[in-house]
Amino acid sequence: MDRALLIKGFLLITICVILLNCGPGGPANTLEKIRQEKYIIIAIHPVNPPFEYGAGTGVKGFDADLAEIIAKEMQVEAKWIKKPFDKCFEYLRKGDVDMVINAVTITEKRQEEFLFSIPYFETGQIIAVKAEVDDIKTTEDLLGKKVGVQRNTTADLYLRREGKNEINIQPYDSFEDALFDLNRDLLDAVVGDAPTILYNIRELFPSIKTVGDLLTDEKYGIVFRTGDIELCNEVNRILEKLKQDGSLDDLVKKWNLVPAVEEDLAQIPEATE
Repeated sequence: MDRALLIKGFLLITICVILLNCGPGGPANTLEKIRQEKYIIIAIHPVNPPFEYGAGTGVKGFDADLAEIIAKEMQVEAKWIKKPFDKCFEYLRKGDVDMVINAVTITEKRQEEFLFSIPYFETGQIIAVKAEVDDIKTTEDLLGKKVGVQRNTTADLYLRREGKNEINIQPYDSFEDALFDLNRDLLDAVVGDAPTILYNIRELFPSIKTVGDLLTDEKYGIVFRTGDIELCNEVNRILEKLKQDGSLDDLVKKWNLVPAVEEDLAQIPEATE
């Protein structure tokens, strides 16, 4: 075959492929892509019970249930990608996943880079200590102490800001790991999301207690890329429906979550970092 004719044929095929991908049949946005493909890809770091946990390929918890309901409402399948907390956002940036659900606090700093759904749960950070400890109740009491947190979470950011380098912060991959070391007297305290701390105490660490009031006012949201407005709006529509028909309350009861105390939150500034 003539070499010039072969090259022309290859170029024609390439142009046709490009036109097909960019033509009327191609998805105009991520929401349309999800509807055409019949699945939504969700990133999660499942080490945060009761919101997300599970070994192997399985995912369980409040957030997992909520995402499955959202996918069902969208008439698509939920496909999970398990990654460390920071990696979830990296995969979202690269377009490898469609959204992140991981008890992610809505903050001003995160909103500079990502789009958030309306809040679906409200809570705050709380201090946990051994049951016999009675001299730690506030952030000031943590100065000079060794305190465990889950790395790069709002608990971590809060202590670095409020502690002014006077708190010996010990970062962990999960709250459970931090509480395990607290239980072994390797830490003086742990600071983390109230529902997660209380769940772990109830299930695993009866010799640990929580003290004081909530330290922060935090609202959880589902995370999207800033350009995925259509997808975010669709998820918001579903969340509003779940709030109105009581489905969200049913999930809270199912997982025995402890919402934030309103009188505590009324005097606490919202998270900004």
